[in-house]
Amino acid sequence: MTSRSLCLLLLLIVSITACKSRQKLSSAPHQGTIVYPEGFWNLVYVSGPSKSMDALYPNQKPELNLRFKDSLISGNNGCNTYRGKFSYKGHRIDFSQPLMSTKMACKGGGEALFMETLKKINQWSVRNDSLIFQMGSLEMMIFVRL
Repeated sequence: MTSRSLCLLLLLIVSITACKSRQKLSSAPHQGTIVYPEGFWNLVYVSGPSKSMDALYPNQKPELNLRFKDSLISGNNGCNTYRGKFSYKGHRIDFSQPLMSTKMACKGGGEALFMETLKKINQWSVRNDSLIFQMGSLEMMIFVRL
């Protein structure tokens, strides 16, 4: 075998091996990809009060709609509608920017609790189809899909 034939054979083997290893990498599932919890969620738990959810929110349970693409949050806090912007990076989230809200008088006291707790949230996770809002390691709010 001439050195030219040997080089061509070696080049062919390297090319075939590179193609096979590329196929293995591209067919592997994407690890580390975050699936953001877009859409509508209904509050089922809020930390702190000694009142039941029904006592806190006698007319309507709070709900939220998250749109990560636009960093927008909107919903109903149990009495009034609200909307505004939030910021996020990975599983970190910040609702400290002022939210616009209607100002109807509300029964139960849950509206203020909802809005104040939302400002304290700094992390989110999804577990068993529930959206969990946390302050550090403390679970502060739990939502389920509407």
